[in-house]
Amino acid sequence: MERNFDESQSERVTINATRTFSRTFLVMVQLWFSGASGYINIAVLAGVMTFAFHQPSHWGTAAAGGFAWVAIMLPILFAYQAWKIVRLSRKGGPLQFELDAEGLVCNNRSLTTQIKWPAIVRVRTTKRTIFFYVSKNAAWFIDRRDLKNGDEQVIAELAAAHGFAMTRKARAA
Repeated sequence: MERNFDESQSERVTINATRTFSRTFLVMVQLWFSGASGYINIAVLAGVMTFAFHQPSHWGTAAAGGFAWVAIMLPILFAYQAWKIVRLSRKGGPLQFELDAEGLVCNNRSLTTQIKWPAIVRVRTTKRTIFFYVSKNAAWFIDRRDLKNGDEQVIAELAAAHGFAMTRKARAA
């Protein structure tokens, strides 16, 4: 673990993140189902598709078709999003996250992005991932397997210093 101290004696942690298709796919699913809006979106999509299928068939058959369409299309959508993120990540080079008292910085060969702590809405952990939400349904994510010994404690301390408890959802993988 790399712990640096700047002039204000605050801690910094640096994480070299790995983006694989399977990890990113799981994160897309987690983000989609992290709140009620994901389930509502599924119901709306199924309703729209039920209406689309209704004209040539009975309501029950149309509803089954609508839900079947959603069940087929959502994994395809998640796979496409994961593929896009991994492709862009590989194109830009390895990701490196730095967290300190100011906020989070994400670097690769072609881009540096910074989010200050006041712009973070929520910090949540699952068994596999730490999410830094920048809106209700959009988050930066760090796979816990990329953390070195002690990194998570430093992240928890930094988050706590800015009013965030790293909450864990039991149902998420």
